Amino acid sequence: MAVGTLHERMGIVFTEISMEHAVARMPVAGNTQPYGLLHGGASVVLAEGLGSFLAVLLAGPGRAAVGVDINATHHRPATSGWVTAVATPIAVGRTTASIDIVITDDEGRRTCTCRFTAQLRDAPPRRGAAGNGGAPPPGGGAGGGLRTTQSTTRRSRRRKVSRSAVVSAPIARSCTRPTTGETVSSIARPALVGETRRVRRSSGSG
Repeated sequence: MAVGTLHERMGIVFTEISMEHAVARMPVAGNTQPYGLLHGGASVVLAEGLGSFLAVLLAGPGRAAVGVDINATHHRPATSGWVTAVATPIAVGRTTASIDIVITDDEGRRTCTCRFTAQLRDAPPRRGAAGNGGAPPPGGGAGGGLRTTQSTTRRSRRRKVSRSAVVSAPIARSCTRPTTGETVSSIARPALVGETRRVRRSSGSG
């Protein structure tokens, strides 16, 4: 587990992971609400973290998993000891994976049931790394790469707009050809860089 992550601060320990199931444990102490019971949000963090790791494994090499939905039903409180989460795939497709997570206390009693859904997608390149860079950390790690790509696209668009900016204001001009006496009117309307201005001819009025 990476240093400084939420999982580390909550004392979550991942003990097993395979294509069929994944297991993690979390202490009740330090993760309670004011009444001394295990916080429901702590159970959701445990479930989503475990489901994310399993989804990344199910996605396969060079792909990533991004959580898009999780729901939880709390069945009974836990006041001490540890809780254990077991995640198993419900349905796995090319673009999504749904995972069932059951959390129990030290006596094997179910305290919470969660369903987690992840989007499976190609992993974006890691920032500052050449090539694909492998899958990012689970639990939304792909977001950083997407923001970088979107930011670069926006900067590119701004540069294109600035290059296509209007370079002149509308100015009307007219002159008389010395050889034919024909009046020629031209309008220097707003033009884009690289655009050829058109000249409109009109016959003289007298």
